[in-house]
Amino acid sequence: MSKHTKSFLVGIIVLTSICGAAQKVYLDEMDAFLFSTGWGSVNINRSVLGNPLSIAGVKYDRGVGLHAVSVGRIDLKGTAVSFDALVGVDDGNSGSVRFIVKADGHVLYKSTIMKKGTPAATIHVDLKDRKTLELIVADGGNGIGADHADWVNAYITYTGEKPEVVPPPREMPPAFVPTIPMEALKAARKPLIPFPKAARWSKGDFTADKLTICVLEKELPASANALSSLVEALLAENFTAFEIQHCQKLKEVPKDSILLQIGNVDQPFADEAYQLIVEKSRMIITAPKSAGLFYGVQTLRQLWDIENKFKVPCCEIVDTPSFKIRGFMHDNGRNFQSIDSLKEQMKTFALYKINTFHWHLTDNPAWRIECKKYPQLNDPKNHRPGRDPGKFYTYEEINDFIDYCARLHIQVIPEIDMPGHSEYFPVAMGFKMHTPQGMKVLKDCLHEFFEHVPFEKAPIIHLGSDEVHIPNPKEFIETMVDCVTQTGRRVVIWSPGLEGTDETIYQYWGGDRRANPNTLSLDSTNGYTNGVTYYDAVSRNYFHQPCLVESGDDKALGAILCHWPDIRVDDKANIFRHSPVYPSLVSFSEMVWVGRKEHNRAYGINLPVHDKQAMNHFREFESRLTAHRDRFFAYKPFQYVKNTHIEWSVIGPFNHGGDIEKSFAPEKEIKPEYEIDGRKYTWTRAVGGEIKMSHQPFTRPVSPTSTAYALTWINSSVEQTVPVMIGFEFPGRANRQYRGLPANGQWDANGGAIWINDQPLAGPTWNNPNSFDNHKKATWHTPQNEIPITDEELYWTRPVTNITLKKGWNKVLIKCPRSYDKQKWIFAFIPVQPGGPTTKACPGLEFASQKP
Repeated sequence: MSKHTKSFLVGIIVLTSICGAAQKVYLDEMDAFLFSTGWGSVNINRSVLGNPLSIAGVKYDRGVGLHAVSVGRIDLKGTAVSFDALVGVDDGNSGSVRFIVKADGHVLYKSTIMKKGTPAATIHVDLKDRKTLELIVADGGNGIGADHADWVNAYITYTGEKPEVVPPPREMPPAFVPTIPMEALKAARKPLIPFPKAARWSKGDFTADKLTICVLEKELPASANALSSLVEALLAENFTAFEIQHCQKLKEVPKDSILLQIGNVDQPFADEAYQLIVEKSRMIITAPKSAGLFYGVQTLRQLWDIENKFKVPCCEIVDTPSFKIRGFMHDNGRNFQSIDSLKEQMKTFALYKINTFHWHLTDNPAWRIECKKYPQLNDPKNHRPGRDPGKFYTYEEINDFIDYCARLHIQVIPEIDMPGHSEYFPVAMGFKMHTPQGMKVLKDCLHEFFEHVPFEKAPIIHLGSDEVHIPNPKEFIETMVDCVTQTGRRVVIWSPGLEGTDETIYQYWGGDRRANPNTLSLDSTNGYTNGVTYYDAVSRNYFHQPCLVESGDDKALGAILCHWPDIRVDDKANIFRHSPVYPSLVSFSEMVWVGRKEHNRAYGINLPVHDKQAMNHFREFESRLTAHRDRFFAYKPFQYVKNTHIEWSVIGPFNHGGDIEKSFAPEKEIKPEYEIDGRKYTWTRAVGGEIKMSHQPFTRPVSPTSTAYALTWINSSVEQTVPVMIGFEFPGRANRQYRGLPANGQWDANGGAIWINDQPLAGPTWNNPNSFDNHKKATWHTPQNEIPITDEELYWTRPVTNITLKKGWNKVLIKCPRSYDKQKWIFAFIPVQPGGPTTKACPGLEFASQKP
């Protein structure tokens, strides 16, 4: 035996005698789900996609799969000896990452940049006398797309108290700072959205039996769009007692008239600024440009009442947007929509001063643009079956639609997605987009598009470029960008995605929106409408801060709200019924026009119960929102109801150990706190009709084997039957991911349950019980993504449930288990009014988080 070996053994014996026998704890045995992950959820013994762990072709049984950027923090309890692991990029995707190990703030290990196919790297670091360990996965430099990283066979050797993963420090969001003071909001005589920057309200009203609309003769061209919108809106409300008068001079304007005039309004973004003056005898809209006049008319539409007379409250409004680009994106590559349907949507968008339509025209199922040179791109046999094969827009339709949008002061940004999201392309052409043959075809297609769609109609072209890894990224993007910019047009690309030029506009869907403040930026990070609920959508958009700035400039251009109905949609009306397109749009319009002084992302997830000012402002907006629902969306899908009066006490999570039926103490007795296995559990307060349990401030780690409870008390003045929207997990309209529908009589396939006054509330009789259970993984590129969503899968489109409330206080207890790591861990309980063209909150009910 060598001298070094003897010394090593003596050291081990001494260490063991002092501290006890050395032990191992594997990362997959710890609460590794508390690691942060840049996308998806942390998976134990699986990749972030839920597949077996695999690095460079070698499969591993144990470890943790996640996505850059990721941080995990471990309290070493002062007993750790060492940390060992193998690390690498999972074979399931093709990103690039760097692994970093820190202890007490010092870097102990940093890998080279690792890519798909790079053999696993071995880590061994000494942790003696260390207090905390940080395991970090950083971006490898090509953006965070597809950065699927694995820590495999990872373990800590320790000699005393077992180390444990600790949650990241909870950062309190900055206090909400309102852009519009509450005093100004309360003073308003009408619920305006977006709310104007400055408004002064007077007593009295402009009233007229007959209205004269005046336009100065010399300003007819500039006033044409505003005039047309005004006339169309009046006729839509069956008010025909008006006439149009072309005046030569201002002094010719008669009494009981509205004047549209071009004039100076000294405001930022002056092209879209306007002044609206309403006096008892006349109204005047003044704007420097036609867009401002048009927006003044949209505000007037929200102000007027039309019954027998035309009536508008007296006021003076001076208004201007905070951001230059305020857009909405529809994906028509995956699910085709008719031009007539799109035009109808644009009218609604224009009312809320949306000025950009991002038209996503191509995606995996099909190329939706007429192609004369390569008609095989339009051939239905080359499109995905069931996805509107053969449907595309002719150049005549495209130009007509762009012209229509222009009259509504909406610019169209066509997106021709390349080189990813293009499964149809090799089917039609026999080669991929990034090849030399593919780039030639794309340039031909772009030139043909430019020939038929003139520069003035589409000065900005979107080239997509995200979620793809090709061998020639620089050559490809430079070739395509050059093809566009040679015509004088600007280019937009997604970020993260391929790297553009200094003049490229980056539309952020993830990553750091302002990592480089010198880039031209568009913000699309506030949540896609196809992935959220009617309640999630409103708060996410209301509290969002575009580009992380209070107002835009020549770099921070604005924001675009996106809708990606990835799953096949047969009845196109379901695009709007199954996703909160309209509530998202209206909330988004307020945020992007008014601006936000602070970024409060946490308030967009669960309502800000501990920030009184934020809560009061959101409640005020909710009142305006529901007023707009009733007036402008009476026969359109808009299932949002007031719910900020619904209060809960929430407790947990308790570890059910895989038994979702397991009962815990709150089911037996409601107490202020519980002590179970040496741990104390207390209730915390939450507000809203829909609660996201994964984002409650629980003191215990949240694992895939967690059960939480929510309690509310409802006071009813009489015994009555009340309809309630009830829901638990729901499928995303992008990837259909969820556990599916439960058995008849149950509420939730994950074990959710409800008790009213201690009596169990039976779940529905489902049309498709025990279905869709194979969707716990994302269904992209699988046959499951071709199964349309049904009404009963979404709690806001299935029939309401009638519950009986006794007179006085009624106890409602909800059990909400979590059974797998990707679960949308939520519940919804929203009493509503029966009947009517819109869904409204049930009146007369009082809620309390504790029994009074």
